[in-house]
Amino acid sequence: RDMIVWQPASLGIWMPHNISSVWSRGLETNLNLHYLFKIVLLDLKAKYSFTRSTENKLTANNAHSFGKQIFYVPTHLGSFEIGMTIKGFKVAYLHNYTGKRFITADNTHYLRPYEIGTFTFSKSIHLKKFAIAVFFRVDNCWNKNYQLLAWRPMPMRSYQSGITFNFQSKKST
Repeated sequence: RDMIVWQPASLGIWMPHNISSVWSRGLETNLNLHYLFKIVLLDLKAKYSFTRSTENKLTANNAHSFGKQIFYVPTHLGSFEIGMTIKGFKVAYLHNYTGKRFITADNTHYLRPYEIGTFTFSKSIHLKKFAIAVFFRVDNCWNKNYQLLAWRPMPMRSYQSGITFNFQSKKST
């Protein structure tokens, strides 16, 4: 009850809007498979979610949006990742799917569904009290045009690299 959603108003300024009653329901599923063959670790991960979030209470102000999917909430989301690790070297591919997202309360306008892929290459070194990982990543490797928000395109192919340090301390009892 009383869900606040942010919606674009005039001049591109986002304003809060109260929805008196929302009914959210859906299904999420995850699959994780790991297979070790001698020194090669294969990983397979898949995720899917189905979400219906609709206005649940009819009022004089929401006749156009009653029973419609809420702003920017995709009905379908999914991802698939496959990776291989050998002696701390890892190569992985992640593919994401985002279904259409409505950008008007009456569900007449929406953002197109999109799929993007990410390649990651990394090397991990584990020492006694810490681990170091060096990575290189290619985001949107297929160079797709897509938008998370209406009229705000996301970058085309991009690259990232970095180093991560993880420190572990002994627990005292």
